[in-house]
Amino acid sequence: MKETENPAMMTVMGPEWVKEQRERTLRMQRLYILDGRHHAKLPDGSPNPDHGFYTGLAEKAEELEKDLNE
Repeated sequence: MKETENPAMMTVMGPEWVKEQRERTLRMQRLYILDGRHHAKLPDGSPNPDHGFYTGLAEKAEELEKDLNE
């Protein structure tokens, strides 16, 4: 078990659940970056309205990951 893992979650929910949650989190972080939401400002210098939000990323996942799967 990694130092950052919560032993209670591993015990109560099981290692499969922990693995699924970790993979889901990593995917959402990847989508966040692929969509450019990690930038506080847009290329024109205006504030990025999606910066800090994960809302809607699941719906855009196929489009965002398209180039990764080719």
